[in-house]
Amino acid sequence: MTSPASHRGRRDNGLDSDTYAPVADVDPRLADHLLDVLGLRDVPAYVEPTNAGVTADRLYVAADQTDAARQVLAELAAELGIEVSAQRESVRRADPLAGIDTDREFAAIIAALPDLGRPLLDWTAESAAEPDGPTVDEVEHYVPPPPPPLPRPALPTVIAVLVTLFGIAVIAFGFELGLPPDLPLPLGVVLVLFGAGLLALRMRPEPRDDSDDDGAVV
Repeated sequence: MTSPASHRGRRDNGLDSDTYAPVADVDPRLADHLLDVLGLRDVPAYVEPTNAGVTADRLYVAADQTDAARQVLAELAAELGIEVSAQRESVRRADPLAGIDTDREFAAIIAALPDLGRPLLDWTAESAAEPDGPTVDEVEHYVPPPPPPLPRPALPTVIAVLVTLFGIAVIAFGFELGLPPDLPLPLGVVLVLFGAGLLALRMRPEPRDDSDDDGAVV
């Protein structure tokens, strides 16, 4: 036969509740069967040993289902011809906010917050404190002088550009201008080369720095 002591320890029927209340002290040999019956009735319950020296398990059930648990105990006691010791004290989980005025604490937190709508710099207040002082810093801006006018091209340069453009026009529209079919291309190429040559002759060499002698002169 299994010793009652082997059944000691907290056991539950797998159902959970936020609040429990003690209902009765029961024989440890009946505790497991009682948990099964309460589980079938959808009543969250657990048992745990009572104070040392007393061979009994105290039954705790969901606080809002104590009447159903007592009904099950009454039925089981009547069936077995036994008596159970009823418990009337309630056991609740500790409330972390117990004894704290939450409304007052919340109001204190709100009062301690900074004014989120206030601007970081109050220019009005600064101007009122210094009515005679400057309100806007004067910053000097650099204004560049107007660019110099474009130099007028020399007459030979204009002639060279016109000759080049005329050569291109001859190549593109020589046939429409009434020139023989075999003349526009070679004539246009000659004119383009002639104009380009004139432009090349007009290019001035880079001025030489007299101080740069490129080394010793022998």
